[in-house]
Amino acid sequence: MSNTMPASVRHMPAVTSIKTSKLVLGAIVTVLLLSGCNRRVFQLQSEDYTLLDGRILSNPDSVSLPALNRVVVSWPARIAIRNPQITDGELNTVMRFVRGNNATVRLRSTPYDDSTGSNPNPITIDIDGSLTTLRYRDKSETRTTNTVAQPFAIKYASLGRWTDIEVGCTQFPRFRNHTPSTQWILVAPGMGSSVEITNLNIVGVEPEE
Repeated sequence: MSNTMPASVRHMPAVTSIKTSKLVLGAIVTVLLLSGCNRRVFQLQSEDYTLLDGRILSNPDSVSLPALNRVVVSWPARIAIRNPQITDGELNTVMRFVRGNNATVRLRSTPYDDSTGSNPNPITIDIDGSLTTLRYRDKSETRTTNTVAQPFAIKYASLGRWTDIEVGCTQFPRFRNHTPSTQWILVAPGMGSSVEITNLNIVGVEPEE
């Protein structure tokens, strides 16, 4: 009788070791992303390796951080993200609905300080399936966007008084705004929805008059 073990048996310890290593690595990443013992404060690594500030504005159990550049937010959670060095700038990120298909992104919505409290007249992006509505003051614009069943990009350029926004490959008309620039970007999934945010980048630009 041969004493040679089947290949499947010989490789079992290695497979188990790999799976264990992945679990340990995931736990380490989560610990690194959370700042100290405060479960409502975290950091994300942007595409250019800058560390972005993050805050959980609700129950932290509905927010997960599976990687250095990725956060998953599930209803009814809300989060705020910023680059503390930049006020006027460009935001580029990729979002994907893990569950459901609606979420709200608010820009220029916080005071011009460290607070994540609300300012009047924010710029609001409401995503509802394949329709996205951009709201500012008493004006709104609704367009069809590629935001269902696939990752989609959100691009936001805060250029001083001018704002450019693109959602799911759809460009909204440039508009002039009168709300002070702020750093925090607020994200809130709609009822029953869960959204993944990744590949986030926030860079400074020269404001336009």
